[in-house]
Amino acid sequence: MNFINQTNTTNIIIKNVKFDKKYKGNYKKIFQILNSNSIFSETYETDDSPGFFNGVYYLQISCTLDCNEYEQISKLKNVTILD
Repeated sequence: MNFINQTNTTNIIIKNVKFDKKYKGNYKKIFQILNSNSIFSETYETDDSPGFFNGVYYLQISCTLDCNEYEQISKLKNVTILD
Protein backbone atom coordinates (compact mmCIF):
# COMPACT_ATOMS: atom_id res chain seq x y z
CA MET A 1 0.00 0.00 0.00
CA ASN A 2 1.46 3.35 -1.00
CA PHE A 3 0.76 6.67 0.62
CA ILE A 4 0.60 9.87 -1.38
CA ASN A 5 3.33 12.11 -0.01
CA GLN A 6 2.03 15.52 0.95
CA THR A 7 3.70 18.19 3.01
CA ASN A 8 2.43 18.58 6.54
CA THR A 9 1.07 15.06 6.74
CA THR A 10 2.13 12.03 8.75
CA ASN A 11 1.66 8.40 7.73
CA ILE A 12 0.93 5.78 10.38
CA ILE A 13 0.32 2.05 10.11
CA ILE A 14 -1.87 0.30 12.69
CA LYS A 15 -1.65 -3.51 12.60
CA ASN A 16 -3.96 -6.22 13.96
CA VAL A 17 -7.14 -4.20 13.39
CA LYS A 18 -10.57 -5.83 13.21
CA PHE A 19 -12.92 -4.35 10.62
CA ASP A 20 -15.77 -3.75 13.05
CA LYS A 21 -13.44 -1.96 15.50
CA LYS A 22 -11.26 -0.03 13.05
CA TYR A 23 -12.14 3.37 14.54
CA LYS A 24 -11.61 2.23 18.11
CA GLY A 25 -8.47 1.11 19.94
CA ASN A 26 -5.24 2.62 18.63
CA TYR A 27 -7.01 4.73 15.99
CA LYS A 28 -8.98 6.46 18.72
CA LYS A 29 -5.92 6.75 21.00
CA ILE A 30 -3.91 8.42 18.22
CA PHE A 31 -6.51 11.14 17.76
CA GLN A 32 -6.85 11.61 21.51
CA ILE A 33 -3.10 12.26 21.66
CA LEU A 34 -3.16 14.59 18.66
CA ASN A 35 -6.13 16.62 19.81
CA SER A 36 -5.37 16.73 23.54
CA ASN A 37 -3.88 20.23 23.37
CA SER A 38 -6.01 21.58 20.52
CA ILE A 39 -8.22 24.52 21.30
CA PHE A 40 -9.33 25.95 17.96
CA SER A 41 -8.62 23.16 15.48
CA GLU A 42 -8.51 19.39 15.22
CA THR A 43 -6.22 16.99 13.45
CA TYR A 44 -8.06 14.83 10.95
CA GLU A 45 -7.53 11.90 8.60
CA THR A 46 -6.83 13.19 5.09
CA ASP A 47 -8.99 12.37 2.07
CA ASP A 48 -5.96 10.55 0.58
CA SER A 49 -5.63 8.22 3.56
CA PRO A 50 -5.82 4.62 2.28
CA GLY A 51 -7.79 3.37 5.30
CA PHE A 52 -8.45 -0.25 6.29
CA PHE A 53 -7.09 -3.16 4.25
CA ASN A 54 -6.67 -6.81 5.37
CA GLY A 55 -6.37 -6.18 9.11
CA VAL A 56 -4.13 -3.13 8.73
CA TYR A 57 -5.22 0.50 8.94
CA TYR A 58 -3.14 2.87 6.81
CA LEU A 59 -3.67 6.28 8.35
CA GLN A 60 -2.56 9.59 6.90
CA ILE A 61 -3.14 12.55 9.20
CA SER A 62 -3.23 16.24 8.43
CA CYS A 63 -0.21 17.33 10.46
CA THR A 64 3.38 16.63 11.33
CA LEU A 65 3.99 15.31 14.82
CA ASP A 66 5.79 17.24 17.51
CA CYS A 67 8.28 15.37 19.72
CA ASN A 68 5.77 14.66 22.48
CA GLU A 69 3.10 13.33 20.09
CA TYR A 70 5.68 11.20 18.27
CA GLU A 71 6.88 9.66 21.53
CA GLN A 72 3.38 8.87 22.80
CA ILE A 73 2.14 7.40 19.52
CA SER A 74 5.29 5.36 18.92
CA LYS A 75 4.76 3.63 22.29
CA LEU A 76 1.41 2.24 21.19
CA LYS A 77 1.48 -1.49 20.46
CA ASN A 78 1.07 -2.44 16.77
CA VAL A 79 1.61 1.16 15.60
CA THR A 80 4.37 2.29 13.24
CA ILE A 81 5.03 5.90 12.28
CA LEU A 82 6.52 6.23 8.80
CA ASP A 83 9.11 8.93 8.21
